[in-house]
Amino acid sequence: MKRKETRDGRRTCLAIVLIAGAFLCPAEAQTAQTPLKGTVLDSSRAPIAGAQVIAISAGRNSGPSAVSDQNGEFSLPLEAGTYTVKVAKEGFVEALQTVNLPKSGSQEFVLQVAPVQGAVTITDSAGYLTPTTSSASYATFRNRSQLGHRNRSRIR
Repeated sequence: MKRKETRDGRRTCLAIVLIAGAFLCPAEAQTAQTPLKGTVLDSSRAPIAGAQVIAISAGRNSGPSAVSDQNGEFSLPLEAGTYTVKVAKEGFVEALQTVNLPKSGSQEFVLQVAPVQGAVTITDSAGYLTPTTSSASYATFRNRSQLGHRNRSRIR
């Protein structure tokens, strides 16, 4: 009888150890994460949806990423540390900013509109004409007051 009680006691003890181990192992594997939250805006403070946000820790070439929502907001779960955050969206200049977690609060990333660059080349055979070179320039104005006093009367 004593042998059966000892066997049952060992099984119960083994079951308790296995169950406790199952609960303790995942807890050890988890690390404390701090969310990096922020907003992506343009220079007029309007939100930018669809911006790619990447957090790169020191010594790495890539890291976790998120995409800003319609309000320009994003959230990235990260471990405590220093990160270079890269924010990019087509039509804007890429922004880089260093953040320290968990000390950094919500971040704002203001993207500047990328300059439009282009070139036009026109070629044609000269035919009977003598080749010549000409150039033209243009300027755009936001309103009539930028044209100057002489040209105001022409625009109505």
